[in-house]
Order: sequence, then C-alpha cells, then structure tokens
Amino acid sequence: MHHIHKKQPELQPVVVQRKFIGGLIQWMLPKLPKAFRKFMEAHQDEPIKSITVYRSPLDHLATGAINVLTAGNWEDIKHKAGMDKLFHVYMIINNKYTYEKESVPKIGPVKDADFRRPNAEALQIPVRRSLKMGDFIGNAEKEMGEKYYKYDAWENNCQDFLLGSLKGSGLVTPAASSFLKQDIKKLVEETPSLSKYLGRELTDLAGAAEKLYSEVVDKRGGIRHQTFQHGKRKHIGHHYDIGGRIIF
Repeated sequence: MHHIHKKQPELQPVVVQRKFIGGLIQWMLPKLPKAFRKFMEAHQDEPIKSITVYRSPLDHLATGAINVLTAGNWEDIKHKAGMDKLFHVYMIINNKYTYEKESVPKIGPVKDADFRRPNAEALQIPVRRSLKMGDFIGNAEKEMGEKYYKYDAWENNCQDFLLGSLKGSGLVTPAASSFLKQDIKKLVEETPSLSKYLGRELTDLAGAAEKLYSEVVDKRGGIRHQTFQHGKRKHIGHHYDIGGRIIF
C-alpha cells in the first residue's frame, strides 16, 4: 500500500520575503519603540494621580481596511456575530499622557483630539495608592509577558492591553472589565481564516516598520519631529503611526 502525502502549500516569494524582513527587523530592534523608551526615561518617577480609560468606535480607516481584508463582507460578518460596533480603547494618565496599543505599545503627550474622539465614552479608574509611571508600566510588562509587546486584533488587541496593564497594578474593577472588553468570540468564528491571517501579517509588518522609523527619528523624551516644512521645523508629536491605525 502506498501512502499518499499531501503536498504542503508553498509560500509565495513575496510573502517569504516580507516575513523574513519583518521578522529580522523585530529581532534586531528592542521590544518597545524608541519613543516609548525615551518617554519613560523622562517620566518613570512621576506619580500617577488619575487614570481615565476611553473607548471610541473604530474610525473609517480601520473599518475600511477590515472591509478590504474580508472582501467587502465586514458588515455581514458583524451582523452574523451579533455585533453593532467595535471599539478602540485607550488611556489618559494624569490628564497629560495617552497610553494605548495599536501595532505597537505607545505612550506620549496627550492631544486635544484624544479628549474628543468621535463618539468616545470615558470611565474613571480609581487610583487609591501610591503608583509611579515606571512601576505601572513595569507591572504591566510582568503581567502580560510577551503579549505586552505584540498585537493581534483577534486574541491580543488594544482591549487586552489596557486590561492587562490595569491588572498588573491591581486596578481592574468589574466596571472597567465590562467597559473595556468586548466579547468577540463569535466575530472571530465568523471571520474567514485568510482574513485573520492577512490582518495579523500586515499588523506585524506595520509594527516592525513603526519601530524602525522610531529608532531613526524619535528624539529625547519621546518627542518626534519632522525636519523642515516650509522652512520651519514642525513638531508632530508622538502619535504619528505609519501603519497601526490602518490595520484594525
């Protein structure tokens, strides 16, 4: 009797090349972007007096990208999963700093727009003990392990990031869990495997590119500049992302 061996599908050269380049960049660079590291060097001893978490519906760029990845079927998929909308969540610390995860973890000076993202809702998190910025981030890294640095829209997204960060410092409440975490199990089941695969791969590549860009351009304190526009140096802040918001 002859055994029939199924031939394994071969990855196309462009996919192999992309995975190799993205993986090499991730391996060569630190786990956190330079902007994040520099910001924490400057603010690690600052006490945390207030934490507010926000949730806002995914913007048109994110929903448009998901719709492309699902071949135009995103609304049907959401309907089958019984979900009306998906939220991006983020945190504002001391009313001065925005903390979130897109393709990579981010922290930096808050923008006015962060207080009024379209249809955003807010929840105050009680901080009843002494807690420094450096301890909060360190606790979050210990709590989440490697998941702290990586992003997966289906299994390790922005919602998991904030919950893990709060849990690390003992700040999770039932209200916070309900506010931040959506049950997307049915949505995951309804989404085609290829769409989930492409989403993960593109987000990984965006994260690698963002980290590489950060190593090149970010300055001390996590402040990013664009060199000379119309003869002047233009400050564009920390939250410029070359790919994260486009992917989920």
